[in-house]
Amino acid sequence: MRKVHEGLGILLKYIKEGATAGFCAEHDQIYAHCPESGEGMSEEDRTRLDALGWHWNEFDDCWIKWV
Repeated sequence: MRKVHEGLGILLKYIKEGATAGFCAEHDQIYAHCPESGEGMSEEDRTRLDALGWHWNEFDDCWIKWV
């Protein structure tokens, strides 16, 4: 749960106030649709998300975490 929590915290840094972001879960995945996170995210944050098990899915344009 700590990896999920830390990953969501990183993603929240890139959601501008009033922006539309969607978080959902399906069976064994969490999806984080954060349009702003696809652009302008620091390499450090991308590396950390990857280390936490979050992966960018280009097809769905979102971050995915298998749980």
